[in-house]
Amino acid sequence: MPSGYYQRAFLLESLKYVLFFFRIHSIFLVNEYNEIVVSDMSYTQLLEGITQDMVSILDQESTNGEGWNYYSNGRIVHASVYQNEISGTLRELRDDICVKIKIDENEIHYSCNCNTEEGICVHIVALLYSWVFDNEEFVNMNNIINELEEFDKDSLIDVVERLLLNDPQNIRFLQPENSFEYPDPLDGEE
Repeated sequence: MPSGYYQRAFLLESLKYVLFFFRIHSIFLVNEYNEIVVSDMSYTQLLEGITQDMVSILDQESTNGEGWNYYSNGRIVHASVYQNEISGTLRELRDDICVKIKIDENEIHYSCNCNTEEGICVHIVALLYSWVFDNEEFVNMNNIINELEEFDKDSLIDVVERLLLNDPQNIRFLQPENSFEYPDPLDGEE
């Protein structure tokens, strides 16, 4: 096993524990009548359990501190949060790198299209740093979706038109559910 394997595994388990702790303590609340109620906690609260120390350890063990360099050089653009997922694009000289980090039932999943074979790459760590230090700057997709729900038909058609003209590959999102679906490049499946 690589020298940092066990420490990375421990860190990932620590992140899972923090997420579990926040989930358990945030699900049950006491209302004004001293009744225990289930909260409608969003996963975003769980994301707040990720600390600078956790990311720093992961950075040192996985990328020898290069993740911090990527973050501090301002390479992250288009950072967003939607329910239990953060995503962003990191600018490289020739390519844009797409990163997603998702929390699902006490597990942390991540993907990056940089094609590194080492597991956790600098791009994943940089996005985690960005979440720790700049999460208020992440576009909250829940808010955007709520705004879209208020649009009239003509305004929605205008939005779709601009999305298609900006990137014709977006046509895949207009396909009926039972038709052929284009694979998500970050799913890792072909």
